[in-house]
Amino acid sequence: MGTQKIPVKNKFYILFIFLIAFTFKGISENKLDSLKTVFEKTTAPLEKFNIGYNIVRALSSERNPETKTYYLKCAELSAQINTPAISAKSDFMKAIAFYNDDENKKAAQFFKEVIPKLQENNLTEELADAYSFYGLNSLAIGEYVGSIENYEKSNVLSKELNKQIQVCENNMYLGRAYENMGNNTKALEYYQAALVLAQNMKMEKMAMEGTLFIGALYSDGINKKLGMQYLSKAAEAAEKYKDTTMLINAYTYIANNYYYEKDYTSALKMYEKIKSFCGTYGSRNTYAGTLGNMGNVYADMGETEKAMELQLEAIRIFNEIGDIQGLTICYSAIGKDYLNAKQYDKALEYFNRSLPMAQEMKSLDDLIEIHENLARLFEETKDFEKAYQNYKLYKQYSDSIYNSSNSQKLTELELNYQLEGKQKEAKLLQEITNERFKRIVYAITSGGLILLIIIFLVVRANRQRKKTNEQLTISNNAIRLQKEELETHKKEITDSINYAKRIQESILPPDNFWKNCLPDSFIFYRPKDIVSGDFYWIEQKKEIVCFAAVDCTGHGVPGALMSVVGFNLLTQAVNEMNLTMPSEILKHLDYGVTKTLRQSEDGKGVKDGMDLSLCSINLKTQELQYAGAYNSMYYVSGGIFNEIKSDKFPIGVNIDGKVDNYTNHSVQLKKGDCVYLFSDGYADQFGGPKGKKFKYNQLKELLHKNYLLPIEEQKQKLADVFDSWKGDLEQVDDVVIIGVRV
Repeated sequence: MGTQKIPVKNKFYILFIFLIAFTFKGISENKLDSLKTVFEKTTAPLEKFNIGYNIVRALSSERNPETKTYYLKCAELSAQINTPAISAKSDFMKAIAFYNDDENKKAAQFFKEVIPKLQENNLTEELADAYSFYGLNSLAIGEYVGSIENYEKSNVLSKELNKQIQVCENNMYLGRAYENMGNNTKALEYYQAALVLAQNMKMEKMAMEGTLFIGALYSDGINKKLGMQYLSKAAEAAEKYKDTTMLINAYTYIANNYYYEKDYTSALKMYEKIKSFCGTYGSRNTYAGTLGNMGNVYADMGETEKAMELQLEAIRIFNEIGDIQGLTICYSAIGKDYLNAKQYDKALEYFNRSLPMAQEMKSLDDLIEIHENLARLFEETKDFEKAYQNYKLYKQYSDSIYNSSNSQKLTELELNYQLEGKQKEAKLLQEITNERFKRIVYAITSGGLILLIIIFLVVRANRQRKKTNEQLTISNNAIRLQKEELETHKKEITDSINYAKRIQESILPPDNFWKNCLPDSFIFYRPKDIVSGDFYWIEQKKEIVCFAAVDCTGHGVPGALMSVVGFNLLTQAVNEMNLTMPSEILKHLDYGVTKTLRQSEDGKGVKDGMDLSLCSINLKTQELQYAGAYNSMYYVSGGIFNEIKSDKFPIGVNIDGKVDNYTNHSVQLKKGDCVYLFSDGYADQFGGPKGKKFKYNQLKELLHKNYLLPIEEQKQKLADVFDSWKGDLEQVDDVVIIGVRV
């Protein structure tokens, strides 16, 4: 039988203690001492500050306790110099210093505060480093989604700055974050990309680190033999370069493999060796993780009291430093200890502590193991419904990781999971079936008695009921005829509306036409009913592309009729009137709607109109022009989120007969900037835990948070958040959002 997934008791806490920026790793001890000497002799505040900045970065790469000392000296110099740029760099050093001291919660807040300051002062290189450190800090405490977002942002800037070493580093930790979330295929993709970069740059120590990452991934129950080959190679390189921190990590995985082979004595000896290293070279995360790993070994040896003592000490340290990943694993491990001891209440208590953390981190590995053990707990306590619910979640999460389409390298693991899963599922289903059979027998017996009583009563009342039944038959026939008539009318109406939908869809721009005009763009379109009052529009005139998101009064059939009027007038403005300036197009549209709907002071015309945001973009100069009626425009340029507000009067409804004048705005965009147009349907949707509106502030945060993602992934994020927020509530309005990347 091949390798198999290690259950929760065997899930080891692994924190790579060399989680530091590589940029300054090449500074020798002699050069660092030289920098310190120059720092002490220099008197000019600005020059001294810049030397101190380099010292802090170099010390942080070694997790040297002097890091905070030099940061404080630089902070005093910053106060003397008193410029925004120097203040921003000083705040960046502050965040690094707190990260260096394992004060991760405070460090996270400082990184969050300093990043906007670096953006405001155009400190692009420092911003790339700050995103990388922020990702590093998030990874250290188990906030994997945030870690991935920050590393991706750092990669964008690092590639622009041609900082290949930084890109290599970021790729390694992106792989680590994905591995912790259970996405081994994505993790291996990033690890290999980092290793190729390191080898191309002939950075032997970085290549050694990439080798260790890949060996760690394989050794974790996927392919231990191949994993040991990578780990042994990494350990040899670590000894060659006298890299103690790298050696600690290699030893940790080798110790884990001893555990997998049930060689507990060798595993404990290796962990004791790692503990001795941690006092000098490792972080508190690593020390606590090693205690947890030793607890796992003692638990399997049957020494539960010793195991819990080690795991509780690990929990104390993880709590102090705010390490969610470590807490998740240790709580789950203690829950397994209590489960094995048949102390079900205590076991459930610890699993319930671990589960929300695993859900928050989206760590599929942890979710698989927790639900597997919860299924076992409820099975043993005869709560078969909860057992089956947790077993299905266990299967759902495990299938999402170990599906055979992920990678040929994971095939063996997948086959073992299928075999194990089918055996457990068959056993559990059999028990549930037996329980249901007992309930069915009881129900049939009870039902039989009730049926005999009913028959007796029916016989007694037969004559009285005969007359009543005749009357009911007459009434039912009348109701049936009315129902058939209503269904016929309903079908006719529905068929008509469906045909109207086909007509409306035929006037909307086809996908290929839209993509031909704006290749890197998306349209998120959700009508409330079969037909929609919201629509999207696009036309191209030479090098200028005009596009709009339009919200007509009402939704359903009335809104759809208005959309036809609006679409034709917009197309007429560009193709027949040769208008490309948004304010002029809106003016033409305002006049056309008022005239078409005969809106005047006599009150006889239709009082409907439309709100919209409309842009034109010059494909050669990347100049964007915008005008809007009630609907604003958002755009992200250089990482900064911006809003241009609309005019506060709609299209149409000009009962005085005067055409409105709309404000034309112009913005010079650059490559990579994103523009968003939208109706009010998304922000007005009710939902969430309290059934409230989503609102525009959340929409802004959502767009800003995801603007660096590929354009189609941005659209998917909008859809996922909308569906999650709405839940089981009814959609309140039509929705359209347009996103364009320049």
